[in-house]
Amino acid sequence: MASLFGLSKIPEIFYLVLEHLGYSDIFSLLITCKSFYPACYRELWSTLAFRGYIASDLIEERRQIGSYTTRERLLKFLKTDDAYQHGLKYMKVLGLGKSPFSSWTTDDQELIRVLNELLKSGKLAPRIVKVCLSSEDISRNRDPESVGVFPGLKEYCRERSLSEVTIHLQTEVVRSLYSVFDLSKITKFSLLVNFQRWYMGNRQDSWQTDNEDSRGQIVELADILHEMFNLKYFSWDTDTHYCFRNVFRLGECYMELEDLQAVVTNMKFLEVLVLSEFIFHPSFFLAPPASVKRLKYKGSFSVVWWRRFATYPFPGVEDLEIGVPNCRPYHRMSDFLEPEDHDKKVEDLILGDVAISSLKRFETGRGSGAPGHLPADLEECILRKNKALKRTLYEVVAKGRAQELIKTCRTKLELRLGYYKSPMLRRYTSRFIGSETEAEDLKELIGDSVQRLVECPNDWGSSSENPFEVVGRFGSNFEQLFKDRLSKCIGLTESEYAYKMGVGEDVSEEDFKKTCLQMLANWWNLESPNDWENARARAEDLVEKGKNEVLDRLSKGQDALVQEYAEKFLRGENPDVSSTAFEWSLRLAKEVETENKARIQGLDGVTPGAEVDPVSSSGSSSIPISPGTILLRCEGGA
Repeated sequence: MASLFGLSKIPEIFYLVLEHLGYSDIFSLLITCKSFYPACYRELWSTLAFRGYIASDLIEERRQIGSYTTRERLLKFLKTDDAYQHGLKYMKVLGLGKSPFSSWTTDDQELIRVLNELLKSGKLAPRIVKVCLSSEDISRNRDPESVGVFPGLKEYCRERSLSEVTIHLQTEVVRSLYSVFDLSKITKFSLLVNFQRWYMGNRQDSWQTDNEDSRGQIVELADILHEMFNLKYFSWDTDTHYCFRNVFRLGECYMELEDLQAVVTNMKFLEVLVLSEFIFHPSFFLAPPASVKRLKYKGSFSVVWWRRFATYPFPGVEDLEIGVPNCRPYHRMSDFLEPEDHDKKVEDLILGDVAISSLKRFETGRGSGAPGHLPADLEECILRKNKALKRTLYEVVAKGRAQELIKTCRTKLELRLGYYKSPMLRRYTSRFIGSETEAEDLKELIGDSVQRLVECPNDWGSSSENPFEVVGRFGSNFEQLFKDRLSKCIGLTESEYAYKMGVGEDVSEEDFKKTCLQMLANWWNLESPNDWENARARAEDLVEKGKNEVLDRLSKGQDALVQEYAEKFLRGENPDVSSTAFEWSLRLAKEVETENKARIQGLDGVTPGAEVDPVSSSGSSSIPISPGTILLRCEGGA
């Protein structure tokens, strides 16, 4: 108790503690020690927040009033003559969640009336108003100026200066904001953009203009931001909602986007800008004003956007974060681009250099999500140009590059395993007809799969004609002759010949026909019509087990491989996907070969399934970085 009493004598520390406590914890502390009572009582009344039907991070959950009983008691208190003296005079923050009041409830209507009166009289005088505005709060069939406490709140804000009241707004609504708020008092604006949710048909929640009217939506946003000239924080988020985007070419809305840029440039007080996914178009680069110190980009942007990013100096930006998208957008990037830009991939882009040089903190999401969203040399360019960044960031960036590389290689190897599934299915289907033993087949199949990974050329699938399409045409011409069992033979033979063509063997339609007929001759007089189906089912089960076993082996060695390639990046090496995937395949083949020798020869001391350490013995877990070391060497121009 002595230590608690001493804490009450240091108000600066005590108030910091109280800020992190919920209502129940503050009340418990209030009745624990008499010296705590004044500070705890003030803190209890410092925030008056009403929980909405959806939780929001704008208002702390532990400080929200949600239950009907609590609101009923609050209403009785607010109606008393001593409400201001005994509580409201300490109130600093008013919080309104999404649709916090049900319009059909009598008590809620009475609470709304009382709150509006208190705002008008000045007895309810918040310094900060936090609002999570829902489309249900300002439905299209209702007058927004008569909904909830917004009429009293708007009048309260109009009569006061920015030093007396500010608004933090989180919403998916752009329309009707003029009618609801004094926009000049909004200092934090978080816009969860909703063009059109895929499950809502033509419902329009966010915009006054139609979903297809991109020009109108750009103008609508620019007009709103023009009135929010005191903004310190602005975030645009289309990465949260899985929704459609309005597809158009950049030149179609050039003037409207230029006007939007002019509005943002004139935001003299904006300090934080967060863009989760592109604003209207993936090639439109919204340059932050000079006042912005913290900047975050997250999403899928075009090559045109990244080239603009590289040349912009970002004056004043000290904290830069670049992330990868959370969800898959309901569109293709190429839909927005000119035909000559369709084949340009962001992951192949070499920036060469960047103009930004004022960073004190930098973070990238490379390796944390799907690859293909960041230029190849982005981190190198930023680290080279910004000397104030910590040297430890080199290791973080190198690991991110390694994670992305290994993840891409694994995807490539998994795709190849899928190519090999059908040829091996044919082999083991033939073997299982009339056979019951398969004890050693899984081990043999795993070795066969890994060997095919090694033998497959690095440019597999990159030829002008897809092997599966070419061989598929062979099958289509021949399939008309036989419709029953021959169709089953054709299916297996197509996959086998596609593999042969993929690894560089010569294939012809005549050989294809002979193979199909030979297989048909072997299967035509089977004693039971079910023999083929049973053998194929057994083969499918075995092949799937083999594929999963190979994938499991890839997973076991993945972390060590990430560490090894992170060290390569730190040494200035720049390994590519094809060579890395091939090296991984070789190591896997060596592991399987070692196990097979141990199994066949009965060698002691070698455990089948033991993981082969993929890290080179010459590597080191900690590599010193000299001041002149460049993380990744740039081999080309911009």
